[in-house]
This record gives sequence, C-alpha cells and structure tokens, in this order.
Amino acid sequence: MTTGTKGEVHWSPVHDGQFVINHGSNISLYKVEKNKTSQNCIKLSTDRWATQLAVSSDDLQYMKCLAWRPLNSPDNIIAVGQANGRVLLTSFGNKTNDLVGKEFAPRHSRQCSYLAWNPLEPNLLAEGFERYKNDHCIAIWDVTAKPYTNEMPATPDRQRVSLSESGVICRPHTELGPGEGSSSFSWFTSTNKCFVTGINGKNLRIYDLRAGMETSRAQKVAMTKLVWGVCVDPQCDKRVASFFENVVAVWDTRNFDRPLVTLPQEMKPVLRIDWCPTRLGLLTTLTKESGVIKLHDIRHSSVGTDEPEPNIMERFIQPLAHENITSYSWNPKLENRLLVATPRGNLKETTVYERIALSWSAEDHVTWSCSRKTIDCSYNGKLESADISLKIRHRALSGYGLRMEQLWENAELMENEPNLKTLWMWLDSVKSLIEENKKHSQVKNGISKFVGVQHVLRGDKSELDGDSSTEHYKHFTDLEHSSPLRMYQSDVRSRALQLCGWTTEGLGSKLHSLKEDGWYERAAALALFNLDLNTTLGILSHGAEVSRASDSTSASTLNAVAMALSGYTEDPAALWQRMCMGLCRQLTDPYLRAMFAFLTGERLDYEDVLNEDGMQIQDRVAFACIFLSDIKLADYIDRLTARLTEEGDLGGILLTGLTTEGVTLLEKYVDNTGDVQSAALACISTFPSEIAKDKRVQAWIDNYCNLLDRWRLWHQRAELDNLRYCNSGLSGLSQPPSQVYVSCNFCGKSISSNNPVRQRPFPGLYGSQQTKSRISSCPGCRKPLPRCALCLMHMGTASGTQRQNQPNKTDNLPAKLTLFNTWFTWCQTCRHGGHASHILEWFRDNMECPVTGCNCKCMMLDSIGRLMNEAHS
Repeated sequence: MTTGTKGEVHWSPVHDGQFVINHGSNISLYKVEKNKTSQNCIKLSTDRWATQLAVSSDDLQYMKCLAWRPLNSPDNIIAVGQANGRVLLTSFGNKTNDLVGKEFAPRHSRQCSYLAWNPLEPNLLAEGFERYKNDHCIAIWDVTAKPYTNEMPATPDRQRVSLSESGVICRPHTELGPGEGSSSFSWFTSTNKCFVTGINGKNLRIYDLRAGMETSRAQKVAMTKLVWGVCVDPQCDKRVASFFENVVAVWDTRNFDRPLVTLPQEMKPVLRIDWCPTRLGLLTTLTKESGVIKLHDIRHSSVGTDEPEPNIMERFIQPLAHENITSYSWNPKLENRLLVATPRGNLKETTVYERIALSWSAEDHVTWSCSRKTIDCSYNGKLESADISLKIRHRALSGYGLRMEQLWENAELMENEPNLKTLWMWLDSVKSLIEENKKHSQVKNGISKFVGVQHVLRGDKSELDGDSSTEHYKHFTDLEHSSPLRMYQSDVRSRALQLCGWTTEGLGSKLHSLKEDGWYERAAALALFNLDLNTTLGILSHGAEVSRASDSTSASTLNAVAMALSGYTEDPAALWQRMCMGLCRQLTDPYLRAMFAFLTGERLDYEDVLNEDGMQIQDRVAFACIFLSDIKLADYIDRLTARLTEEGDLGGILLTGLTTEGVTLLEKYVDNTGDVQSAALACISTFPSEIAKDKRVQAWIDNYCNLLDRWRLWHQRAELDNLRYCNSGLSGLSQPPSQVYVSCNFCGKSISSNNPVRQRPFPGLYGSQQTKSRISSCPGCRKPLPRCALCLMHMGTASGTQRQNQPNKTDNLPAKLTLFNTWFTWCQTCRHGGHASHILEWFRDNMECPVTGCNCKCMMLDSIGRLMNEAHS
C-alpha cells in the first residue's frame, strides 16, 4: 500500500514463509527456509535463508505501489498500481487464472496513491488518487465482475462495469470523494465494507458501503492534518493510527473527535507506520534516513478520560548496524517477526522479543509469558534450601507458633533451625519462670515478664554501675590445695543465671539432660565451670564409652581430654600447662577448647572463654555472671548485645528480652531472612507486654495475616486471630470492630442485639425457655423483620455473645444469646431465607427456593451445596 520504492518488501498474507521484493520494473518472489539450499540464497537470520522462486514476467513500468491479494489459493495474485492510475493484476508465470492480466483504469490518467485489498471480501480492491478536477479520489474495483460489450443487454450486475476498446475496465464498483484527493486508506477487519481514509490533507473519514444511498456520506469525520499512513489495528479495529510529517497519533473510532494518543514528535519526518498483526497494541514507526524502528506499546490507553494521553512504553530495535532502513513488513503468521530492507538491497529478519511479564504466586509458583505461551515453574527441591515463603507456609500447615500452652513444642518443629529453636526454648523457659514466680508470689525478686539479662542486671537503678556484687572464693572439688577462684554473686546475677538456665539447684538435672542428648562436651564444660572436676572427668569417661560402643570417632578425643584434665596443675611453668595449650589448638569442639582455656588462661578477664563463639550464648553469659566483676560484666554484656543485635542473631534475645531492644533485634532478623512469621508469633506469645503497640510488631502480624489469607489458610488465620484477640486485656490491643452484620431493609441499621443501639437487658435470658426474649422488629425503626419462608414467623432473636453474671454459674464467661438453629440464613441471589434449621431441613430434599413462584436453585449456587448433592446422588 506504500509507494513503490525500490527494495520494498511485502510478506504474503496467506502463504507461509513467502515474500516479494520490487526491483523497479519487476517483482521477485522468495520463500524462507531453515537451511541453505544454494549459493544464491539470501541469509535473513542465523537459522533462516531466502530462496528466489520466481520473477514476474509482466513489464511493470512506472510502478508506484502494489498489494498482495489475501485469498488462500495457489495463485499469487498481486495488484500493481502505476503512475498513470492504472491497476494491473499479475502473477508469477501462472496465466491460467482469469484475473491475471486484468487492467483497471480511471476515467482520467492520474497518479495512483495506494492499493488495498478488502481482507474479508478479496474481490474488492480499493485504489486512491490525487485530486483532479471533479473526479472521484477513491475507486473500489470488483476484480471478479464480468465486463460487457455494446451488443450485450445491460443488467443490474453489468451497469457498474464497462469495457473500453483496448480491453481495460474503466468503471469501478464504487466511487467516492468527488473533487477531492485521498492520501491513505485502510479496511476495517471486523466489518467487510467499512474503511477509513485520509482526505484532502485535512480530515480522516470513516465510510460504510452498506449504507445504501448514504454510501457517499462519511459516517464519522475527524478534522486533522494527521491523514497519512492511516492503518487499522488488526487485533482491535476500534484503533486507528495515522501521521503527518513527524507527528504520529492513535485514534479510537468510538471517540473520533480527537486523538486517543499523540506520540512524542520524531526528529525526522515519519516514513511509515504499521501495526503488528500478531501482537495487540504494538505500533511501529520508521523515520526517514534512519536505521532504527521504534515500537510503541499502547495497550493501556483508555477512552473518554480527562487526560487521554497515558504513558506509552517505547522500545527501539536496530536490525542492521550502520545501515538505514527503507522498508519493513510484519510477518502475518510468525509472532513478532519483522523483515527489513536497506538501500543496498540487504535483507534482515529479526524477532521482537517481548518484555518478560513475571508473576510470583503466593504458593511459590513462578509464571512468565514467552510470546503467546505461558510458562509455570514450581520449586521441587529440599525445604531447607527453599525460599522463606515456602518455609513459612510449611510451618503454618504444621501448626507452628500456635502451641502457646507449651512453647517448647514450637521449638521441636525447628530442629533444623537452631536460631529459631533457641528463641522458642528461651520463651518457654521464661514463661515457666514467670508462672513459677506468680505461684510463689515472688514478684519483687523473681522474673515477672519477658525481659533479658541486660535489663535484669541493670534494672532501673543501674545496679552494675557500682560494686554491688559480693565476692567469694571457691576451690575445685577435691583439690583443696589449689588456689581458690574469685567468684561474684548478687540477687540480680541470680536472676540472670535463671534466665540462662544455670542454677545451682538445677545443675544436676541439666547435666543429666545434656548427657541423655549426647552432648557430653557441653555437660563436662558446665561441670568444670562450676568447679566440679570429678564430675567433669566422669562425664568425659562415660561419653567415651558410649562413643566407643557406637563406633564414633569422638571416643579417643574424650579419653585424651579426660586424661589431660586428670593431671591438672596450676603452675604456669609446668609441662602440663604447655602440653595442654598445644592440645587446645587441635581440638575442634568449642566446649573442649573453652575448658582448657579456663584452666590455662588468664583468670582476670577470661577472654579466651568468653570469645569462644562456638559456645551457646547462655553459657557464655552465665560464665560471665559468675566470674566477671560488675564493671567488666556490664561492659561484656553491652558489647555482646550490640554485636548480636547488629547481626540479627536470635540468640541475643536472651540479652535483650522481648522489649523494645528485642524488637530491634527481631527487626534486623526479619531484614536478613524475611521471616515475619517467627517475629509475629514470638511477639504474640508474650502479650500482654510493652511491645504490643509497637508499629513494627503490628506490621509483622498484619503481614503474616495477609500471607495466610493469600494462601487461603483460613483455619490457621482463625487460630492466630484467637490468640491475638481472644482477650483484649491479654493482647494489649482493642478488639476489632464488627465487619459484617445484618441490617434492616428500611433504615439500614444493624439489628444485632450486641450492637450499641440494643445494649439493654433481656428479661429471663437465663431462665426458662418460655421467658427467652425475642426481637421481631428492628431496634432502630421498629419495623417488622422479614418472615421465615417456611414457618412464616418473623425473623429475629437475640444474637451474638454477651457477658452475663449467671446465677447458677461461678465463672463469668461469654454466653451465647442465639443458637445456630435460629440464625438468619438467606440466598445471596434471590434474597429469600429463614431460620437456619428450617432452611437446612428444606434443602436436604429440595434444590429450589421454598418461596412460591421463585425458581432460584439456591442450593446449586453454593459450592458446598453442589458437593452435598453429588454425594447424595
């Protein structure tokens, strides 16, 4: 449809992999193949080659434009428009078709502007002309009409066609635009006889050939200079594009008064625009003397808005480097495939790749688009290496965090997550201390809330700022000749040791538990730090025997350490000291290294023990509480707290507690891992507390609730809400307002009895059945409530729960005011309903609404009802 510039390319509208190139006075036909078949093949891309099939045999002098007939037949019929306005139908060596060789000529010779076949009626060919006197500027030829001579009688079918002496058809099927000039033309793809054209360089017109006598009158007109290159989007024929000089506009035929989109002005005049035939809303523009084709994605444009120019996504493609493009053509079959031609005759086929639209589902499915395909991937690897969202969902399904009675059960679910296991074990131990403290009413000297060691040691009076602890000295057991070790004690240190699980009374049970778990190294170290060398040696020997029986490699190590410790001496110059220092460097277990560091190191600061990062944090903190002075202990606790908080190590919760400082530590942990689930559940387990109203805590809880909603884990969400809101006094939060309620048809107010409008006593609520109160009218306007469709009694009973002091009960618990049998129940489609028990009984045997004259199949509209019906049938 464009001017016949040398080297213009056109893909076949019907034949796969065929295209033509005009060479001035002839046309060449090519076929695209995946393999190189001869030396004369033209390379289009890395895996596609073009082979010449034929060359037109007709002499096509003064060719101005051409158009390929969109009819699926073996004949390649091409219409060629010439400078004198004539149209010739030609093919490639096939003369058997009756259309080949036909010529169509206007009344007066004038230049042909364009040719356009009707895509729905391929017998109609539109031709455009420049303005010439009072001649029509648009001629629509019926290429299949039979011509007649003067000897043949005229018939209605022949009145529109005449044959000159030279055999050229000169009367068109339809003529439009007398005394005007047409610069561009495009058929609509959904209506067979409608088209849009640019007229006189000042307006766009839409014509409908089905209008009968009104055919010559345009259906819609837009006054504009943007009348060149008009083209209809084949994917959406409500959208039309046109240009003038360096401005391109997109029009919507439903609002044809002004452009829907005006694209940014180009630096050079626009040479060609075209829509991609396989992609919705993708418009291409080519400017003069340019090697770049610009892509405009306008799918998101809207109609009728106050600001009709939305942001347009633009891209650029440059098929050939350092060469200008004279022509291009979209492949009508292969998606996003573009063929370009250069002034030197070079051809290049390129694929326009789509922007990847990636979507990540709530269940960890990743979906993205690839052309017209959609690819879906899911994770099938091990849970330990999975994304945090997969872990959170798996934990939620296992009931993680909802076992608030025994918090240690949550720790058992986290066997492969030592950080989280430490968190829940600390929460469980502190909860036990709080309950024990309440039982013995020792609030003043015991643990009363979820605080950390730092808060216990400092308190509000900064007790460690001075020398408030008492020094005492103690020997190793059965080593009275040894020098005593200086140790410290105070009430705050005792409470800190409680938090660490180190108490003198419970040391035996703790060591027994560690031995049962097979953690002999830690048990031996704890016994040694409590200056019980004999118990240490016994634990190591027992561990060596058990390891030997199970063929473990640690048996020899435990035996060697036991033998080394049995020869302990305090003399720093002794051979034992030097040998143990060498042995310490070869040990891999941190507790064994800490034992030798304790016996051979400097006993003023104990840096080698306290800096042993492999040891549990509670063990290092407890050791510091026993052997460090007040000033050194405060400095060590502050440094350790700051480091663990910065790292987001949940072991630091022992130091910070679940206070404001603990929330900061959790915040860092969430930033590092994205695990809002553990942070939210840990905070909920401590309610009531000062962190209940912290915005960060509320954000974690809300985000975790949203996750459960997206996964449709309604039961887990309900249990979480029960923990959060079951008692507003415990949670520190106000109860959420009612979101759903039954409203009156007349006044629109809630008819629930627990609504503030109806909060008044109900006589006989807990008395006999006969004295139970009933509400049969709206409490706001006193209008009667609807009747039950089955019993015909007015709906309405006391509903919800209300805290009442029952005379025959000692507890003060919420009492149900309404049984389920009397609840309001209705169909969401027909709005008919009644008491729940009556409705359920009716639909056990019926599918349709119980109201006479209503044919609504209420039960079948409910997914549960459909399942029940299938099970019943």
